Amino acid sequence: MRRALTIFSLAMALLAAAPPLAAFQGSDEQVPPATAPQPLSAQIRAAGFNITDQEAAYLDADAQFTDQFVAPMMTVELHAPYVSDEFSRQVILNQLQQVANLDPNGNTVPPPPSMTELERIQAARRAAIRQAAQQWLAALQANDPNWVMAGSDAYGTARQGEADWYAALRQRLAGPSGGGQ
Repeated sequence: MRRALTIFSLAMALLAAAPPLAAFQGSDEQVPPATAPQPLSAQIRAAGFNITDQEAAYLDADAQFTDQFVAPMMTVELHAPYVSDEFSRQVILNQLQQVANLDPNGNTVPPPPSMTELERIQAARRAAIRQAAQQWLAALQANDPNWVMAGSDAYGTARQGEADWYAALRQRLAGPSGGGQ
């Protein structure tokens, strides 16, 4: 099941990149320069939802902090099929060690009262990601050929935490003080 999810995720990423690449190949138009990603709070506000400055600061800090857990795990997922290759194995080990050393409760911007449930969910998600990283790291270091299974339950919990976080955010945004659409 985990392998199927990994393959599906990789396929979706490749399919998402295909149209822009195909459009660029047959065109003489210049590609616009890359821009910095828009902060989560700006995306929420651009969608027509009202959030306070304190909520915006928390959401942006939380997104940056959580990315320290998520980005390395995405790299692990991309290299997992090639773990027998020494380069990919070292990349995976380095990324897992990076996540294993993080504190899931290390977000330095405290949540406003309206965001405490989001913080609880996100901290649990980050803890599950770290647990998966620790379990995968231990299994890889023990040369377990089924290393992915070692952290699959924790990673599944983290993925569910992501869905729960988005549901809680939608609920907050749709609430009486959320305004919006």
